[in-house]
Amino acid sequence: MSDSTFEAVAALLRTIGAAGLTGVGVKLLDDALDEPEGGPPGRPAYAMLALALACLMQAGLAAGLFLASYAWGMVQHLADRHPTGLPGWAESLIALALGTAFLGWRLMAAAFLLVGCLQCLDALVDLPADRRRSGPSLALRFGAGETALAGAAMGLAAAALAPGLAAAVLGSGASLIWLTRPRPARPAERWGMGP
Repeated sequence: MSDSTFEAVAALLRTIGAAGLTGVGVKLLDDALDEPEGGPPGRPAYAMLALALACLMQAGLAAGLFLASYAWGMVQHLADRHPTGLPGWAESLIALALGTAFLGWRLMAAAFLLVGCLQCLDALVDLPADRRRSGPSLALRFGAGETALAGAAMGLAAAALAPGLAAAVLGSGASLIWLTRPRPARPAERWGMGP
């Protein structure tokens, strides 16, 4: 294998690794924030570890994906005041503006579109569970078809901006969503006999 081929493969693996580890970090933080007691102890520390490792692999990509995830995370809380004293919409705009200033508009736009696409995919995967518990969901709010179309449009727009990045992020993100999807209880667990 030539040096240029090796370098290209290594760069691709760093991109996939950074995207996947950022996704793990964001997922762990999101779960900790969503659970009333914060979930199992240490979850935020593992989230920071995953984000640090992602930054070691590809700092700009990890930062862009994290800032885009933060901005999307505020969608459910646009009017709420946060510890900064600012409403969610202002914090979202600040995160996107900082990302654009430091990383450039193309990377930040692609990151925002890719995270939006993955948010839509996650909402569709979680739809049956969200229907049962009436939790907040894009697919419940706007409809499954509309959520699927919006996700596809964002994924295609991101692919037009940065095709290699879109493939790496969507591949690792979809894998993470699949691995962490809600699963129906096995019969023994339903009857209180399982772990």
